[in-house]
Amino acid sequence: MVAAAEARGRKWQKNHAKKAELAENLATDGVLSTDVSGRLRELNELRKDVAYGEPGPELSAFDAESLAAELEEFIDEVEQAIEGAGSE
Repeated sequence: MVAAAEARGRKWQKNHAKKAELAENLATDGVLSTDVSGRLRELNELRKDVAYGEPGPELSAFDAESLAAELEEFIDEVEQAIEGAGSE
C-alpha cells in the first residue's frame, strides 16, 4: 500500500492510524480496489494486545491462513497499481 502511494506521489506517515487512512483514501480514489484500512486497524489492535501482554479472544479467533491469502491478492493489486503509475 505504501509502495502504491509512493508510486502515485502520495505522502504517507509512519503511523498505524495514518496508514489506515491512506489505505482508505487509495481505495476511495480508485488507486486500489481493495480497502485494507479495516484489516490494518484490526492487525494493529492485535499487535498492541500482544505487546502489552493482554492477548484476548480476538487473537485466538484470528485466521492467519485467510490473511495470507488476502495478502497475496493485495500484493498483486499493489504491483498492478505501481505498474500503472509508471505508464501514466
